[in-house]
Amino acid sequence: MAIDRPQTPVVEEDSYAQIDVHMYIEANPLRAGMVRNLSQLKNCRYSSYQYYAHGIENNFTKGLSIPSWYLLLGDSALIRQKAYRELFKEYLQRNGWIGKAGGRTQKEELSREVESKHFMKDTGSIHFLKNREAFHVKYKFEKEKDRELPPEKILQQLLDAD
Repeated sequence: MAIDRPQTPVVEEDSYAQIDVHMYIEANPLRAGMVRNLSQLKNCRYSSYQYYAHGIENNFTKGLSIPSWYLLLGDSALIRQKAYRELFKEYLQRNGWIGKAGGRTQKEELSREVESKHFMKDTGSIHFLKNREAFHVKYKFEKEKDRELPPEKILQQLLDAD
């Protein structure tokens, strides 16, 4: 469901913004509730976090194009992985996902209720945010009506209704 055209600026190579965009994407499984903590993110099959933070290589991570900023994190893979984990934790703390800013510790599991409260944390036009909030309310209403209904079915019902 497209409401507004995304306002996507070009991110310059080797800029701090590129790191933030990378971290934002890396945190998607946390925001979406697919995983509840960094331990689960490490084992998330379709996340590059497992490679950058822990050196895990598999069919998904073997095709990654390593950003130049990542290579500058250290002289060895282990040093880069440790630095990356620290950068990612700092990103999560800065954006309220763990630590004091988010009122949670890294070890606490994020409940769906807490994630729901942070649903509107992302930015966008006022029109887009209002429409997304309305869509989220409709989604929660449908989920309450039938807790057994999988998310894909709820989304399809909502999209078909529009």
